[in-house]
Amino acid sequence: MAMEGTLVREPQAPELAIPVAAPSLCEARLDEIISEGLPTLPSYVFELDARLKATPVVWSDIAWLVGVDPCLTAQVLRVCHTMPFATPVLSIDAAIAIAGEARLRAIALTSPLFLEPQIRGRRGAAEARRATRHLFWQHSPWIALLSERIAEWTGYPDPARAYTAGLLHDIGKVPLMLEGITTDSTTEQSNHYVAIGKLLAEAWHYPPILIEALEFHGCPRRASLDPALTGIVAAADQYSERSGSGEAAGSHGPPPEANEISGLLRDCLPALSLDDAARVAAQIECELPSMLVTLGRRLSCGYSSRQRF
Repeated sequence: MAMEGTLVREPQAPELAIPVAAPSLCEARLDEIISEGLPTLPSYVFELDARLKATPVVWSDIAWLVGVDPCLTAQVLRVCHTMPFATPVLSIDAAIAIAGEARLRAIALTSPLFLEPQIRGRRGAAEARRATRHLFWQHSPWIALLSERIAEWTGYPDPARAYTAGLLHDIGKVPLMLEGITTDSTTEQSNHYVAIGKLLAEAWHYPPILIEALEFHGCPRRASLDPALTGIVAAADQYSERSGSGEAAGSHGPPPEANEISGLLRDCLPALSLDDAARVAAQIECELPSMLVTLGRRLSCGYSSRQRF
């Protein structure tokens, strides 16, 4: 399952097909996102700028910061894949190296900021929007981490690729959140985030296997370019959903037992043997507490100011 200059080529917007169920998502807004990139929380942008001004720059810290924010990761990959003679890159470390310090500084200075949409409505609706935003920035790095571990445990050759795909799997939700549209699984409008994510990824010339993972992580057996990658992200997302450790946290009972985890792994990764599925399921159960500790450290390290936004 092998993967396939200095001036930045502006991405060309594809012919847009805005889902009719999301009429507030106008073509002008998507054109703006395609040309400028996904907005992110102000604190992440300020933190990136501060770390790039440090002497010396600690590149492991930069990678750590970018690696917990799906929108910053999307920005860095967008820059890398719109360079002349760009080659596919799916590792965050490699993308940072290719982008270089000057382009990362430009991202820190020019990246659009995610500000709370000013939409009239009941207080409960505003709180629901804030909760959706908070869960997105918590859920995405959790799926990234879990995808990376499942990749390691199943013998996938590039766990870093799985991390990036997991981190970006829900990027189509950001434009919806900008319009004040909640993206929980009970709203009809939120079902279009997959098509929006695919549209953005294609406009930014992301590698086809990453686009496939974004498009089919909800139905992994439709993947054909790298079904293992899509299946890994799907398995991580489904486990999160069933265990209540994702966006539906609090709406589920106890975490799934090993036999249920094994079953969902086999559903998402049909090439996995019964024995291997059982082994990986046991590892997920065993490693869950330490993975949640790791996630908490990644989310809290240096970003306490984001609570103000």
